[in-house]
Amino acid sequence: MVASFGTPGPNHEPRGTLTIPLNTKLSSGVSIRVDGNAETILHLDHCGRQGCRTTFEISDGLLQSLQSGKALHTTWQGIDGKTGQLQFDLQGFKAAWSSVAIAR
Repeated sequence: MVASFGTPGPNHEPRGTLTIPLNTKLSSGVSIRVDGNAETILHLDHCGRQGCRTTFEISDGLLQSLQSGKALHTTWQGIDGKTGQLQFDLQGFKAAWSSVAIAR
C-alpha cells in the first residue's frame, strides 16, 4: 500500500492518493480515519498493475487531523470478503507538509 500527499495542479489544492492491493471489492472503496475521528469512505478511481487507486481532496479538517494526529487508519474489503487494514504513522507529517507548502 502506498499513500502520498501533495498540492498538484495550478490551484495547489491539497490532495492525497492511496494505492491499495489488487483483488479489492471496488464497490466498497477504502475508508480512512485519523485516530478516533470519523471515518471517510473514498471511491476507487481505477486499478492497474500496482493496485487500486483513489485520489481525493484533503479538506481543511482532514489536513488539521493529519498534522496533529498519531495514525492514519485505512480499511478495505477484498473480493474474498476479508477486511484489509493498514495504519500509517503520522509522526513527522506536520513538518513534511510544511515543506510541501513552502515549495508551492
